Amino acid sequence: MSNLFTGNIIGYNNQYSVMKGYEKLDKIKKNILDGYIKLIEKNNEEDKEKTWLIQNCKNEELLIILQDITILMLHVLDCIQKHQPVKGITIATELNMQRGTITKISRKLVEKKLITKEYLPNNNKEIYFKTTDLGNELCNVHRMLHEEINKNYVKFINKYSNQELIFLNKILNDLSNTSFVNIDKI
Repeated sequence: MSNLFTGNIIGYNNQYSVMKGYEKLDKIKKNILDGYIKLIEKNNEEDKEKTWLIQNCKNEELLIILQDITILMLHVLDCIQKHQPVKGITIATELNMQRGTITKISRKLVEKKLITKEYLPNNNKEIYFKTTDLGNELCNVHRMLHEEINKNYVKFINKYSNQELIFLNKILNDLSNTSFVNIDKI
C-alpha cells in the first residue's frame, strides 16, 4: 500500500498508524469547525458587556438607561465624545455605519439625555452632537469595560508563542475572507 505522506510502500502496522493519523486529523479538523461555529455564536457578547456595565455603574439614572441601551449605541456615544462637536456624517464615517443608522441612534441618545443636538446659527440643516454630563459618565464606565476587555485579552493572548500567533493570524485572516457557502452553479 502507498503512503500518502511519503509515497513509500508501507506495511500493515504502518498503514494502521497512518489510518489512526487520518482519524486524528479528521477529529482535529472537526474540532476546528466546531470552534469556528462557537466563535461565530460567541461573537454576540452584548449581554455580558451590559451585565458588566450594570455591575460597575454607580449612578442610578444610568442603571435605568443601561437596561435599554445597545453596545452599538455606546460606541456612537463614545465617538461623539471623542470628536465633539461632531456631525452625523463624521460619526458614520468613523464607525463605518450608514447615516440613517446614526440618525436613529442619535435620536435615542438625545431622548435618554446622553447627548444634545446643536445647530449652527443661520443654518438649521447642520446638526452637531455633544455629550452631556450623563453621557460623559456613561462613556467613562464604557471605557472601563474596554480596559477590562483589553487586560483580559492580553492575559489570554500571551499564552501563545510568536509562531503560534503568526499561524493564528493567518488562519483568522483566511477565515474572515472565506465563505463556506458556494452559491455559484458548477
